[in-house]
Amino acid sequence: MAPLVVRQYDVCRNGDRSSRSRIPFLIVLQSDLLSPLETVVVAPVVAERQAQTIKRLNPRLMLSGKAYRVVMQELAGIPRQRLGEAVANVRDRHAEFVGAVDLLFAGV
Repeated sequence: MAPLVVRQYDVCRNGDRSSRSRIPFLIVLQSDLLSPLETVVVAPVVAERQAQTIKRLNPRLMLSGKAYRVVMQELAGIPRQRLGEAVANVRDRHAEFVGAVDLLFAGV
């Protein structure tokens, strides 16, 4: 089976039924240059009320009029097949996501 085509910063529905109620979306953080890989690095996107928030670490997203937070501290590599359909792309927020990763790994 060919890998699912997703783009960096696509916000996808969580294709895993067992975690979908807590984590409705996943954001693709991996570079498009690595699209041939069968896995993809993602961060969970959870309802804002469920997130322990550090503003710079957990960027806020609005999806269908509801507030969510990207939980960068729970980065994971998953098989592309676990991603559902893309509902948004937030490439315009690139600097925020890079800043969150810098904070997570380098403390800057």
